[in-house]
Amino acid sequence: MKEEPRIATTSGLVRPDLIAVRDGLMHVLDAQIVTDGRCLNEMDRTKTAKYNVPEVDRALRHSFRHTGIINYSSVTLSWRGVWSATSAELLLAAGLTTNTDLALVSTRVLIGGQHIWRKFNSWRDNPRRGIG
Repeated sequence: MKEEPRIATTSGLVRPDLIAVRDGLMHVLDAQIVTDGRCLNEMDRTKTAKYNVPEVDRALRHSFRHTGIINYSSVTLSWRGVWSATSAELLLAAGLTTNTDLALVSTRVLIGGQHIWRKFNSWRDNPRRGIG
């Protein structure tokens, strides 16, 4: 398992959040918390497509000396803690998570969102005046 590796491509660096190998299958995962603006599965596909390119595939095979299958996926949730069905199903099918873990991550997203909302409102209501 490797966290946040940097992979150089002609279009810049890509940094998946996690690369894990299980039963000879490499999983390249990149998490995102998104807004309600578009379909979650569509946003999942867009994020996955960023990594599922020959250039990244070659770099990973070289760096990790991996000759097996590479599975690219995003871990996509809405800010309301709702999972992309595609993300959840892939993680469950690969044995990388459980239904209990999915529920815990959803709860954590909600708690994080509430924390950010409170921080934003405290800064807005108490702006710093002057320098220092």
